[in-house]
Amino acid sequence: HTCTITLYIPQVEITYPDFTNGEYNLDDIQTFCTTNNITLQIKYEENALLDEGTIIKQSRPEDTVALPGTTLTITLSSKPEESTNGE
Repeated sequence: HTCTITLYIPQVEITYPDFTNGEYNLDDIQTFCTTNNITLQIKYEENALLDEGTIIKQSRPEDTVALPGTTLTITLSSKPEESTNGE
């Protein structure tokens, strides 16, 4: 006597977290993108007030469905270039 059990796994929608809330670092975002087959683009924006590498912006809003094959762009803070005009 053979018994077959079929397990149905519902399709779970993965949504973007708020990467700008201070709880995530670049490694976390890279892992998220790799796991969900999302292309990650990184931009840098000079900001003297934030620590270098702080996540300033993300191109896809929090709670948006993270679809495989799409691209997420994040913006990280970078230190402003040192002024060399003698001041």
